[in-house]
Amino acid sequence: MRRKSMGRGLAIGIAFGAALGVTMHNIAVGITIGVALGIAFGGVYDRKNRK
Repeated sequence: MRRKSMGRGLAIGIAFGAALGVTMHNIAVGITIGVALGIAFGGVYDRKNRK
């Protein structure tokens, strides 16, 4: 995975995780879930744009 895609995924994941954490009233869990989903999203985005 390229660093640029990983960075984009992390940025989106942290933002999504913070919003999720606020709704769940537990920011730490939300950011943890968001980072994991962000890295997964970055990998998918990278594979999709390599073609």
